[in-house]
Amino acid sequence: MGYIELKKPIRHGWFKEIIITHKVERYKNKAAILEVYDKIEKIFWGRTKEEAQKKWLHQTSKHLIYKDFPTTSKRQFNKLSFRAQCMYTPFYYKNERKKLKLRFYIRISK
Repeated sequence: MGYIELKKPIRHGWFKEIIITHKVERYKNKAAILEVYDKIEKIFWGRTKEEAQKKWLHQTSKHLIYKDFPTTSKRQFNKLSFRAQCMYTPFYYKNERKKLKLRFYIRISK
C-alpha cells in the first residue's frame, strides 16, 4: 500500500475575499487602485464559516476607520507608487503598550 499523489489539493473550510469589479474602469486612477489591490491582504480563510467571518471582522475593523477594507502598515505603504500613496490617509493609534503607531487607510469608493 502506497500513497497516491493527488492532482488537486483538497481543502476543507471557508474563505472570504476582496474582489475588484468591472466598475474600476470608470476611475481615472485605475492603475493605482489595482496596485493597491495587489499589495493588500485579500483572502481570509477559516475552518468554519464563522471563523472566516471572525478573522475578516478582526482585520477590517481593527481600527474602525474604513469598513470592509484592511488598513496598511508603514512598510506596505512605502512599497507603493506615489499615485497609490496619494489614495491613503495616515492615522495614529495606541497599541497594547500605549505607544503611538502609524497605519494608513485607503479612500476609494465601494
